Amino acid sequence: MKLTHILPIFLILAIFGAGCEQSNNEPRTTKSDLNQTRSIDPCELVDQSEVDALFGVGSTIIEHDTEPRNATGQKLCVYDVPSDDAVTMVQIGVQESKDMVAGMTAEELFNSQKDFLDGVVEVSYIGDDAYQSSMDFVGGGALYFLAKNKTVLITVDVSLGKLDHAANQAAEQKLAKKILERL
Repeated sequence: MKLTHILPIFLILAIFGAGCEQSNNEPRTTKSDLNQTRSIDPCELVDQSEVDALFGVGSTIIEHDTEPRNATGQKLCVYDVPSDDAVTMVQIGVQESKDMVAGMTAEELFNSQKDFLDGVVEVSYIGDDAYQSSMDFVGGGALYFLAKNKTVLITVDVSLGKLDHAANQAAEQKLAKKILERL
């Protein structure tokens, strides 16, 4: 082979070799990186058997968002619990700062909702920051808490079918603690 034929081959190999060497210097994606970027599925945060145990009857998932549904990045999981005479349900909402296209963070949304709601009570032992609200109707109110360095807003709303805010709030707190274990 002539030198004029070999020289282009060496140049091509050198270019490919340089490209390989450069890619080895790039940061590698680890499993923890993937977990941080993976979107949170709200139905994975509360097991259906836990909802069934809470009510003593089987529930049905009637809404399961795996993608954000609005500009605030909201995803919902709604468990319907059969009852002839009351609204009985569990709703888990997830809003991640990375999914918000409205120019707001999870922490900012958390604070703006807090300012808007009536009957807000601080909860000091759940997540990065938390509060509960109550309203004067069956199932009114919810527990709102921040997690993952205030980049994720979780909403837990439980309606046990009676105007008993203390019972609803206790159930919301119980589920919130389980959710935090799964995050």
